[in-house]
Amino acid sequence: MANLLNQFSYVLLALMVLVPAGYFALIAKRSALGIVLFAVLVLAVVLTKRALSYGSAGVSSAEQVEGLLLSGKPTLIQFYSNY
Repeated sequence: MANLLNQFSYVLLALMVLVPAGYFALIAKRSALGIVLFAVLVLAVVLTKRALSYGSAGVSSAEQVEGLLLSGKPTLIQFYSNY
């Protein structure tokens, strides 16, 4: 259970924020301002997730890594796991 919470913590936190916000914006108030604010909140959550996500490494084999390390240029190696 702890691994599941760790793996999907951002999604769970976003849902805990967006569900009540959506309820108040769309059901309780039914105003244009509430809908716009909810849309801005959803956009902020999506953009934050995208900004914090890692992109493709561009290196797919050990030989490519070795070639980069031996190229004479400074190289940063970062290890990351989604789990």
